[in-house]
Amino acid sequence: MEKWEYLFVTANLDGVHWKVWAVDGSPISNWRQDKNLAQYANQLGAEGWELVTAINTGDDEPDFRLIFKRPKP
Repeated sequence: MEKWEYLFVTANLDGVHWKVWAVDGSPISNWRQDKNLAQYANQLGAEGWELVTAINTGDDEPDFRLIFKRPKP
C-alpha cells in the first residue's frame, strides 16, 4: 500500500494577488514580499506535490487552506 505525506498551505488575498502566509501552521515572516500562490504551487508541483483540495476558511476576508500530497519516499 502506498503511503503519503501531506502539506497544509494557507493563502490570503493581498490586494489582487493570492499569497501564501503559512505552511503547516507556521507563519511566513515576510509573506507579502514572497512568491504569489501560483508561483508557490508550481514550485511544489516541481517537488512532486499534488494539490488535493482547497477549502475557504475565511469568514470576513478571503482565506484558503490548500492541501497537497505526495508519495512518501
